[in-house]
Amino acid sequence: MPSMKSIVLSVLMGALAIAPRPAWAQDETNAEADLWVSGNLMFLAYHELGHLLQDQVLGIDQISDRLGSEQRADDIATWLLAPDPGEADQSSETIVAIEGWLLAGEMSADEGPWTSVHYPDDNTRAARIACLLYGSDEETPNAFEELTPIIEMAFAPAACRQDFANLSTQVEALLSPNAANFDFNDNALVRVRIQYAAPTPELADAAAFLRDAKILEELRDDLVESIAMPIEVTLLAASCGSRSTGFSYSRSTRVITACYEEVDWFLFGPPLNNSATSQGTALAGDEIGVRRPRQQAPLRPRPPPPPPQPG
Repeated sequence: MPSMKSIVLSVLMGALAIAPRPAWAQDETNAEADLWVSGNLMFLAYHELGHLLQDQVLGIDQISDRLGSEQRADDIATWLLAPDPGEADQSSETIVAIEGWLLAGEMSADEGPWTSVHYPDDNTRAARIACLLYGSDEETPNAFEELTPIIEMAFAPAACRQDFANLSTQVEALLSPNAANFDFNDNALVRVRIQYAAPTPELADAAAFLRDAKILEELRDDLVESIAMPIEVTLLAASCGSRSTGFSYSRSTRVITACYEEVDWFLFGPPLNNSATSQGTALAGDEIGVRRPRQQAPLRPRPPPPPPQPG
């Protein structure tokens, strides 16, 4: 008999026509696989934007309330990426992020029970994102009705619309004061830099995918053109080492780091050994990562490289 998680995944992926497996379980040239990877990475990047806003705009001490700060970062990312009412087809990043966290929960169960006071449970995280996405649609019937089995893993779907409305009020109040009369040519309040560190040979494909997907460029454009708050940040693509916690934000250095290891994992699966994560960039020590460090033990081998193409 299939598990409840498998049923939920089947319902979600079948109803919304999103690839149900990460890139390392598919043909690497498949456009749906690329969407799965880029959508998950986009959500992780916007999650770290949530940490940045909590730090530089709200002044929240996120170290003393790690769990709350993670939930707020997820909420901000979901709100920023949620489609306008009637545009459910523009929800791909949020949909694949839900599936990504469900997959993480399933893999965590396979690796052994794990809990932390710092991070939400992966399945609860997926349900929270699903609830807000469901609540973002004011139409009847709701375009995201298929998400209800996932929402019901932790929340009541009937309350999701009000939850999203409350979140909208909070985020709009956070973002609106400086945005109304913002002159993008003359006002230098937003300072955003993008840097790509050289990858190791093992992470070259991951670095190339991240650059080609323009995840950091899209984040920069939203920071400058949409959010328009008095912030300063460097968007850094780099290796984060074998104990990477995915993407991260450092308060002391004001850097959002997109880890090549995380991209590599979504593209190719867990590494056979630590060779692809052995030369991490020096970190400041106060990074707030998007999740716990992944297990380093291999769950499956990497797929062989594709054969050379004629011509």
